[in-house]
Amino acid sequence: MAYGQTGSGKTHTMLGTPAGSELGIMYLAAAELFRIMSEKCKERTFFPLKLQYLEIYNNTIRDLLCPVEERTDVQIRANANQADVLSGAREVEIKSVEQVSRIIDEAQGTYLSCVLQQILSRRD
Repeated sequence: MAYGQTGSGKTHTMLGTPAGSELGIMYLAAAELFRIMSEKCKERTFFPLKLQYLEIYNNTIRDLLCPVEERTDVQIRANANQADVLSGAREVEIKSVEQVSRIIDEAQGTYLSCVLQQILSRRD
């Protein structure tokens, strides 16, 4: 999670540089997770891993894995075990660092095109 004012470096910290010369925390954490799993789990134990990619902006939770035209409100709710869950947020099962990178890159591209459309529509 990253928190701070506009322009303080949250996106850079989480994603790194666009050319990939400096990886962000999200990519580094995924790489470390898969490295530890492959090192510690030699007997091929299966660990289902799921990825969610969310943004909280103006007290609204946005699912960045969901195409803009399909987005619904994501809500924090308690499940039957009284654990907090994100209702309405997509989860994607992941099996490799490369898949994590591809999913984040695709979601980021969709997000940036949406922001650009919003900016351009305000100019009209």
